[in-house]
Amino acid sequence: MEVVNLNDIIIDYLKSPEYEKLKSFNPDVEVTTNYALDLMNISGSAVHLTKTIMNLISNASEATTKGGAIFVNTQNQYIDRPVKGYDDVKEGDYVVVEIKDSGTGISSEDLGKIFEPFYTKKKMGRSGTGLGMSVVWGTVKDHRGYIDVQSTEGKGSIFILYFPVTREKTIKEQTAIILEEYKGRG
Repeated sequence: MEVVNLNDIIIDYLKSPEYEKLKSFNPDVEVTTNYALDLMNISGSAVHLTKTIMNLISNASEATTKGGAIFVNTQNQYIDRPVKGYDDVKEGDYVVVEIKDSGTGISSEDLGKIFEPFYTKKKMGRSGTGLGMSVVWGTVKDHRGYIDVQSTEGKGSIFILYFPVTREKTIKEQTAIILEEYKGRG
């Protein structure tokens, strides 16, 4: 675990070869991002968080028809009373990542099973192992976070991830060069 910023993780993934490959399979799907400029940091594993974002965007892309859209949003959120959803969210300060698609949606009977290992609606051998959503679940839980899922068949899905904030700074923030410290005095 290290101090990370989820904006950086998402931005890095959207520049990666894995994302470029995904785009080549679904060129008509538009990904739109909205990053909180003041997004707080979390304590986490950049590798596991990247895999989580990758799995959610990949699933959203596969579920989205031609000309569809995926929206990725980050924000800081204070929860002052528990939130009931797929996973109950306790009070506290969180970094929230929302990944929303305009895809086919998830049926109510499937919604309760999507995080089970090897549960999949994909054609085996074509796109994945059926472990992607269990990786998402495991990563969120390993980071002491929560997950909520809302979906309507034919209208799309939204996955909302809540990660507890840390007040610590990332390595990048700690090593930022302050120009004033290096200026001469006349």
